[in-house]
Amino acid sequence: MTLALGLLAASSPTVAGASLGAVLHVSRGSDTPESLAATYYGNRSRALFIREANRLRSTDKLREGQTLRIPTAYKIKIRRGDTLERLARRFLGDGRRGRFLGEWNGIKGSDPLKVGAELTMPFLLQHTARAPESLSTLARSFYGDPAQGKLLSAYNFRQAPVLARGERLLIPVPHVRVRSVWLASQGTRARSRHARSTSTVSDAEEREQDLARRVAARLRDAEQKWREGSYEDVVDVLSRLLNDEDPSEAQLVAVHRLLGFAYVALGHEEPAVAEFREVLQRDPAADLDPAVVSPKIRAVFDRARDER
Repeated sequence: MTLALGLLAASSPTVAGASLGAVLHVSRGSDTPESLAATYYGNRSRALFIREANRLRSTDKLREGQTLRIPTAYKIKIRRGDTLERLARRFLGDGRRGRFLGEWNGIKGSDPLKVGAELTMPFLLQHTARAPESLSTLARSFYGDPAQGKLLSAYNFRQAPVLARGERLLIPVPHVRVRSVWLASQGTRARSRHARSTSTVSDAEEREQDLARRVAARLRDAEQKWREGSYEDVVDVLSRLLNDEDPSEAQLVAVHRLLGFAYVALGHEEPAVAEFREVLQRDPAADLDPAVVSPKIRAVFDRARDER
């Protein structure tokens, strides 16, 4: 895998002032959008964002040596004089979008911005409709929630709920971020229009290995607590793990699987279903061995599969 690891804030070619955070990846012949989504996001289902950012059709194959943008939300530091309106004008192309920055960062319109605090910025995808498309359908694809079609409508200052063929729409994505091991520790955060990283492939791989060892150790601790019947401790250990670390896709499957087990044991079926959905999102072929997993747990797992 060859990487040009840099966090960019590149101007959109058609929307003045729009920004796009991205890590650059130089493809090998074996790469696919799904494998890159697993590597960079820890979730194969986010291949959609890579395809959209690089204008790839679902049937397109990646070429060896092809440079791809892996889009990522990023952080900026608030400076003296910044307001949501000014930041939105600078990064999102229109000061009226400041209210969205506030919502994504838990800031009310009347709240003053704290100098030095960090603000999450979305990456922006410019979607072109290849056929008539409803905003609710796009919202389901990009946010997992068709109700967010209202956000897309408001963000793009439009009334019509359907895109005509060839019509373009900006899609802001504040919730998808490249895993931290693929970013240099501090210097890669987008603080200016041309922020760059000096990270190398070997640096990233070394961080990945260190992270994998830390996550594996905490997973073993949680598994031991499961065997001891300390189910609340399992939830505590794994919840803190998800908060503190950035597990790989395979590790996330193991984490959410064990969390699902613990929630079933505690009698909390709805959280268990949610955890098993996370497992199936990353590994649609996942199953539970009836020889080692109780019927009660398997019943909840089957419910998660049926409700997907």
